[in-house]
Amino acid sequence: VRTGEGKTLIVGLAAAFFALCGDAVNIVSSNRDLAIEGEKKCRSFFQLLKLESGHICSEDDDVNHQSYSPYFRYIY
Repeated sequence: VRTGEGKTLIVGLAAAFFALCGDAVNIVSSNRDLAIEGEKKCRSFFQLLKLESGHICSEDDDVNHQSYSPYFRYIY
């Protein structure tokens, strides 16, 4: 999938499907900013489905632990 063709949407839909099936979901990105942006873009969709999301992209360990979610973790 090329730039601008919907990778964030595809990953968000797949993540929601697996979370609704009862699985914990980790989404891994090679780019810190894209991980943060992807979680932010999908957050309202996840909330509509009563799913929580967060990212663990901070360098501060205390913040990282607060961001853990039972459903989604965007990881850099």
